[in-house]
Amino acid sequence: MTPSQRIAAAIGLFNIQRYPEALAHVAPLVEGDGANVDALNLAAACMRALGRTDEAERYWRLALAREPRHAASWNNLGILLQQAGRAAEAEAAYRRALALEPAYADAHYNLGLLYQQEGAWEPAAASHARALALRPRHAANSANLGLVL
Repeated sequence: MTPSQRIAAAIGLFNIQRYPEALAHVAPLVEGDGANVDALNLAAACMRALGRTDEAERYWRLALAREPRHAASWNNLGILLQQAGRAAEAEAAYRRALALEPAYADAHYNLGLLYQQEGAWEPAAASHARALALRPRHAANSANLGLVL
């Protein structure tokens, strides 16, 4: 199987919540000097889904060490950090994702959720409004914007 085929198969397994099997598909792609950033990102997501947050953080940091411009890894690391109560680090991760991809709706949405959680209503509203502008049919964007206004 090629690396692309392994990742595609692992994504399919991840989407049906078969995380250990998804990990097995990407395992050959996540170790050593030739580690694949997309495989590391997916392995980290599997680890988070399995409740293995320390390993998830390690994989995301490995992905970012290999490719610091991987916005999805910054966004996903931000989610993990936010869930761990590390708000300042989460905000920095979301901001890194947005610096790389200013039109990254998920990162705007997640940053809005972080601000909302912290009671920072104006920045939360601005982040949710930007996410909604980028993805107008996303119900959660609308709902969260309504909550903070």
